[in-house]
Amino acid sequence: MTEQFTTKEPQRYEDITVKNAESLYMTDVHRPFDVYMSFASIGDERTMYNKFNDDPEIVEAGKAANRLVRFVIGGNTSTAVNKETGEALYGPKEFSSDEKLADARANMRKFENSVEIDQAKVLILNPDRDYTTPLQVVNVDKDPARYQGAEAAKLDGMGDMIFTYDPNVVLGVRPADCPLVIVSAETPKGRIYIMTHFAWQGAATNQIKDMEHEFDILGVDLSTATVYVTPGGQAESFPFENAPYDPDEKYPYAEGLFQDVAAHSDSGETKYNFKIDTPHFVYQQLLSIGFTEEQIFLDTTDTTSPSAGTSSHSRSSRLDDDNGRDYVLVKLNKVESPIGSNPNKPTPPEIEWQITPLEVEYIDFNGEKQQGTIEVNRDVYDDVKEFFASALELGFPIEKVVRSSDSDYAWDDDKLMAANTSSSFNYRLIKGTDTPSLHGLGLAFDVNTRLNPYVRYNDDGTESIDPQGAAYEPDELGVLTADHPLVLFMKVRGWEWGGDWTKESGRTDYQHFQKSLKAE
Repeated sequence: MTEQFTTKEPQRYEDITVKNAESLYMTDVHRPFDVYMSFASIGDERTMYNKFNDDPEIVEAGKAANRLVRFVIGGNTSTAVNKETGEALYGPKEFSSDEKLADARANMRKFENSVEIDQAKVLILNPDRDYTTPLQVVNVDKDPARYQGAEAAKLDGMGDMIFTYDPNVVLGVRPADCPLVIVSAETPKGRIYIMTHFAWQGAATNQIKDMEHEFDILGVDLSTATVYVTPGGQAESFPFENAPYDPDEKYPYAEGLFQDVAAHSDSGETKYNFKIDTPHFVYQQLLSIGFTEEQIFLDTTDTTSPSAGTSSHSRSSRLDDDNGRDYVLVKLNKVESPIGSNPNKPTPPEIEWQITPLEVEYIDFNGEKQQGTIEVNRDVYDDVKEFFASALELGFPIEKVVRSSDSDYAWDDDKLMAANTSSSFNYRLIKGTDTPSLHGLGLAFDVNTRLNPYVRYNDDGTESIDPQGAAYEPDELGVLTADHPLVLFMKVRGWEWGGDWTKESGRTDYQHFQKSLKAE
């Protein structure tokens, strides 16, 4: 039977499989979530990743590998019942309705226990399945769903997109034969975790654009995202027959979703046969809205092909087998910010998400090339990157590029200046206000702080210079001046140089560049 249904993986999926190995999900040891899948198992294993069973040693090896883990339990996990009769819809044919439900719950527990997930923390997607209306979105943190003790809680709110900011919950879907797009990224409110259910009808009705719109509303920073797409049926194994419409005409936004469309006559009516390729179509749509190949992992297992080694409910029903409804769990992980935070003055989340580390190369005062990391606002990332690239090209020497949070400085501005550093983000408020300074927003950076000192003009006509003992010597190496190419370079890009500030302003800050985005 397996040979009869064997389907070779199409080239488009083979290409993605190769790219998967380099995806963030597979390479980032601090990835923001782990995806576990429970499938019934028939046919030959095709996927190149691990397929685990109940053997404790195999399970532990999978956890240690911390990579794609698929636990095959070989049983039904669906507690769905007929609303009118109350009879269980799925499960072994020889079981009574009550036995089917008991078996499904036992299999669910078995699966959840195998990945050490507390069932009380699992919240199950409640699909909307109405593809004539815009994508329905459910905020998991506000949904009143609660664990009832019999099985994981199904969300009260219906929707094909759910999201949470709470890394302590577990998102679940059952059944999961349609691809799920799981995204975690930074937002102004902190890291968000999103799951979107893509039935082929949703994909065909431009649901990806609805999802993109919701991303904009939530402030999702696509550049910070890790994306996982669960498997589904591929065109070679997911046929649709005798449709009363031409799918390419009915769904004009779905180019590439339908394969091998063919019209035929049936009792005098024109009918259409075609094949559906939802996973690959969703993958291409994700690329079209701004995700990169490195960000996306698409499990290329064909869940409607027996030769794939796993089965979803659609395939097993076609094979007239006991129906095994698959189950996906997404365990969320708290991701520590790459930005250091001052314990005495914590950075608010709405500011922290704007800051990103920038690795740069520079020439030190011995003429040797060095590397350093500076933290800046995402909106000025390119400007600061180009500044250091220009400094490197000009041979402008820089003592050291550092983070304010580095242990040698611990957010101490005096230490940073005394060490002749170059740095940017340092969360602090403008004196006497509750407003963050431009350094506190990562919109200012300093260069060679001892060689380019801060001069304060006192009311008695004297001057105070920071750091102590520093002097401004315009002819020395590493010193910025009004006509210096780097100063002119930044001014063209809308930056202000503190060296232009006059005595009337009360200070001159030779080390300092700043950019007010409000002025743009």
